[in-house]
Order: sequence, then C-alpha cells, then structure tokens
Amino acid sequence: MGLARRPPRHRPTAAPAEGDEPTGPLAEYERLAAQVTTTGAIYRAGLTRGIAAAQSLAPTP
Repeated sequence: MGLARRPPRHRPTAAPAEGDEPTGPLAEYERLAAQVTTTGAIYRAGLTRGIAAAQSLAPTP
C-alpha cells in the first residue's frame, strides 16, 4: 500500500500577454499576486534541481 500523491495546491500560470491584463476590482490584487514566490515553489525548484544534479552524476549504462 503506497502513499497517494496529492496534486500541488498552486499551479503556476503564464503571465498575461501584453494588453491582456485583468480589469475590475481584483486587478491590483492579481497584479501583485503574480509577483509573489511561495515557499512551495522554491521547495519544488530545489527538488527539481537536485534530481537533475543527481542524474548528471549517475553513471551511464
């Protein structure tokens, strides 16, 4: 019996195209939120980087 993998809580989205910015009362919030880096994003980036480094050090068959 293995552990079930949970989906990430936050999925990064692409930045809006030029002229495709949100409008309305939450526009300022969305603009500021797009500039935030979460600890989860940093953690996932570290894991990805560590796996890539380990793969580069592993002997080739």
